[in-house]
Amino acid sequence: MLNWFRKFPFLERLLYQHEPYSPHPANVPGQFYVGDGCCTGCNVPEDIAPDLFEWVDSDSHCRVKKQPETQAEFDRMLDVMKSQEMFCIRARFCSPLFFERLKAAGEADQVDTKPKR
Repeated sequence: MLNWFRKFPFLERLLYQHEPYSPHPANVPGQFYVGDGCCTGCNVPEDIAPDLFEWVDSDSHCRVKKQPETQAEFDRMLDVMKSQEMFCIRARFCSPLFFERLKAAGEADQVDTKPKR
């Protein structure tokens, strides 16, 4: 009945999120990443935070090209995470403050390892 989604691995992961996404190998190392095979080419990350994201033509995939360092960059990353449709932009971990901001925006599930209180 729902076998059509198997043609689209990122949809299957969204429906059955038992495991965290694997980061796309083109992401720079760090806290935030785009899930491998999840990018739909929506241009949301590049439009909101072109300093943090870029499109990789050879992979037909977007990637985190720079990890946020300033408050303004973290604000743009949060805007991307709130605006995305497929939950491809994720955080491996985050500070309790950033987690609370994600939680308030309804995006707490986008963090792989929740901060300890």
